[in-house]
Amino acid sequence: GGSAEVREAAAAGLGELVEVTGTDSLKPFVIQITGPLIRIIGDKFAWQVKAAILATLAVMIRKGGIALKPFLPQLQTSFMKCLHDSAKTVRVRA
Repeated sequence: GGSAEVREAAAAGLGELVEVTGTDSLKPFVIQITGPLIRIIGDKFAWQVKAAILATLAVMIRKGGIALKPFLPQLQTSFMKCLHDSAKTVRVRA
């Protein structure tokens, strides 16, 4: 559970953690982190939560590289759905 503010802070915090983690140290966890993010981006959360998740996914894509190839179809679908979100911030991050 948790409020939208807590969920947004959690997603943003995860993104910051991924950002400061070395690529080699991150590689073993790319799939464990990315899978749940993809699953929850499709849930009905406030736009602030979606925007924070998208920012974290962007960092994961940049740092995870080819390790994310198995998620390519789900990532494309998630980002395409977010391009149609009513919140401008979500659309811009997608």
